Amino acid sequence: MTKSLTGKVALVTGGSRGIGAASARALADEGANVAISYVASPEKAEAVVEELKAKGVKARAFRADQANAREARHPRQQCRRRRQRRGR
Repeated sequence: MTKSLTGKVALVTGGSRGIGAASARALADEGANVAISYVASPEKAEAVVEELKAKGVKARAFRADQANAREARHPRQQCRRRRQRRGR
């Protein structure tokens, strides 16, 4: 069965817990590679990343406070750079 988001990349803010983590899991279940941002819980974020990777997708966590415009740009920029290096 083909997953609807295979080959896509999703960025989930607040992905280390609660609704954000649930959203990241749902996206991974559909085949999306997932980047999550977190503010204060790197251990929780890495636990979610490992869970996502176990689903067979690529995943990464970025520390970024979405209330801070400069920090909020960081995950998007990192995702964009990685995709450009891969020629996408």
